Amino acid sequence: MTSVGLKGDGKIVVVADVYSSSSSQSSFGIVRVDANGNLDPSFGGGTGFTTITVPGVGSVHAVAVEPDGK
Repeated sequence: MTSVGLKGDGKIVVVADVYSSSSSQSSFGIVRVDANGNLDPSFGGGTGFTTITVPGVGSVHAVAVEPDGK
């Protein structure tokens, strides 16, 4: 785990580096769970998690939750 953010509604956002032996690009995993630790089905297309690839960025160091909860 790289960083954790707490939203005002009690949901928790976790971000971390994701490594794949089949890709030379860095990806980041983002997971959102409710206050009980259950994956949030309203995030990530219903799975509670997603991955993104940002060319030229090596790793993720922090997550920030904006005042509007986004």
